[in-house]
Amino acid sequence: MLDASSKNSWAVTDQGKTNKAIKRLKEEAAKLGANGVLLRGVGDQYGGSVATSTATAVGYGNTATGFGTGVAVPVMHKAASGIAIYVMEDQQATMPKKDMVPPLPKASIEDRLKALKSLRDENLITQGDYDKRRDDILKGL
Repeated sequence: MLDASSKNSWAVTDQGKTNKAIKRLKEEAAKLGANGVLLRGVGDQYGGSVATSTATAVGYGNTATGFGTGVAVPVMHKAASGIAIYVMEDQQATMPKKDMVPPLPKASIEDRLKALKSLRDENLITQGDYDKRRDDILKGL
């Protein structure tokens, strides 16, 4: 499971912010050894606001009167979430074995186990596939 946003980017338009968030998802997936991302969603994320104000005060004797105005504009980012995946090459995909489980990205054992658990939790693989791949990972395969 991956999350990314357009926060701290120079993207201005909604499309530009969306593109930046998706690009960051792809970069995070690549760090795990994945070669694809299943996009779960893209939405708006509140990132604070930019404000300006002005005030005036007038005093006469022992009394004073003050007036002020302010404007705040929300700053919105785009947030995206997805699942890092590994897609087999065409040659491998054309000759599937009956019980073949796609290989996981070459990453640390901990990262591979986390990715595998995420696939199982999302019901993208069966418990049997999970058990087989977990055993292979723990054996160093």
